[in-house]
Amino acid sequence: MTMLATAIDVRFIPEEDRLALTLRSDSESTELHITRRMTRAVMAAMVELLMRSSREVVAAPGENRTDVLLFEHMEAAAGWQRSEGSVHPGGLSTPAPTAGPDGVRQTAAPAELLSKVDVTVEKGNMRLHFHDTAGIRAQIELPREKSHQFLSILRDISVFAQWDIKELAWMDRRSQFVMPEGARLS
Repeated sequence: MTMLATAIDVRFIPEEDRLALTLRSDSESTELHITRRMTRAVMAAMVELLMRSSREVVAAPGENRTDVLLFEHMEAAAGWQRSEGSVHPGGLSTPAPTAGPDGVRQTAAPAELLSKVDVTVEKGNMRLHFHDTAGIRAQIELPREKSHQFLSILRDISVFAQWDIKELAWMDRRSQFVMPEGARLS
């Protein structure tokens, strides 16, 4: 049975050079591991779909499309409420312990290695289906703003892990732009 997740935690496992994704719903959670290569592919797919599904990006001249996506990314970032006191880069929260006070049951099964991630956009929301060798294990639907947040978290942890992700170098230009208060793309 496929778990429909409502939240996702991301952490780096240096001993395995992988990311651990903990997908959680109100009643259960599951941990899946993702390799560097698959993480890069997921980030590339997310960027491609964010670009193709934005009227502003599509309307921009080719050489300016990543700039328009960067402005959208910065606009989405302005509304993020990151956890304080985090021990992870980028303000990520520490995943819930096995017996969490919130009552979420932690899956006792060992973490599975992802074999495939399907990334689609439907009605403005990004859907990610996480597959292991047995099939679809979990899925999550993210509004556009949360898709940007997830992409940023993946990028921040990839940089922390010292993974080479040159294709997302355009995100490094965030500090070179200042968005005026109340400015919106559309």
